[in-house]
Amino acid sequence: MAFSFSDVWNSVTGALGGASSWLENNKNTANLIGNTLIGVGGYFAQKEQAKDQMKALREQMELQRQLKSEYSAVPDVDTTYNSLTVGENPSLAGGGILTEMKKRADERKGGI
Repeated sequence: MAFSFSDVWNSVTGALGGASSWLENNKNTANLIGNTLIGVGGYFAQKEQAKDQMKALREQMELQRQLKSEYSAVPDVDTTYNSLTVGENPSLAGGGILTEMKKRADERKGGI
């Protein structure tokens, strides 16, 4: 048995019975009903999309609030290099990075 779209269409329209002939005879009314159903469906789809967006926004705001409360206890820190000094103390807080950089620069000058 071969598959054909006309057989399927005939089965569907036959199942609809008199509704099929009514739709053919009242095309304007059928279009109005169809457009109304599309409009109502679009409204509910848009409403669900708005709900999903609000839920995502709420989750994002909650995450922001949580991160702010978690990290707001960190004090403001001077991130410039003005407070660092060159010294012989090898600690990072006392300018250990600058001390190492100066030592390497002095070694390069001495080696040239």
